[in-house]
Amino acid sequence: RIVWKTTDGGQSWVQKVRNSIADGIMAFANQDTGVIFSSGRLARTTDAGETWNEIIPPSDVVKNDASFADSKVGYAVGNLTGIPGHPTWSDAAYCQKTSDGGATWTQLYTGISSLLECCQALDKKTLITGGDSKISRTFDGGSTWLQDTVLGFFKSISFSNKANGLIVGGDGPGSKPFGVIYSTTDTGKTWIKQFLPN
Repeated sequence: RIVWKTTDGGQSWVQKVRNSIADGIMAFANQDTGVIFSSGRLARTTDAGETWNEIIPPSDVVKNDASFADSKVGYAVGNLTGIPGHPTWSDAAYCQKTSDGGATWTQLYTGISSLLECCQALDKKTLITGGDSKISRTFDGGSTWLQDTVLGFFKSISFSNKANGLIVGGDGPGSKPFGVIYSTTDTGKTWIKQFLPN
């Protein structure tokens, strides 16, 4: 695996790491501290990507996205690959939370039965997630969850501020669904479909 770094806005790139660290989703809490993770593996840097150290996450999960609220608190979402005794382990939504910049992670129980593909932390306690026909929200750091059933399989989410955001994905059947975009102006309480020829 290779990690590249730029310090000039992408004009040039320097290879910093080539070893067996996790490849997949990357998220940074600030300019120095960030994580890279995939199924069952997690690597962390605290020196702006100069070096990376592997740490062991709490369980073997497929992580699809991550988002930090600040330099300490962050969330990672995905789907369970099988945790014995978990109440909804089969193809269930999964969320982990860190309160120390990614050094340690705690498993949260969402109660959501579908996969989670994307997330955005709006503050320490507010997280909006998207996945298979569901957009879900927590306002208390993951203790309780609100679920909305919205047609679509959502792959990416972005908020410009705490109220206004977009979520994108596909809403048609089969292997090539039609692209869809939804927008919200009330922190994900309601979503409006954008009609585009995509």
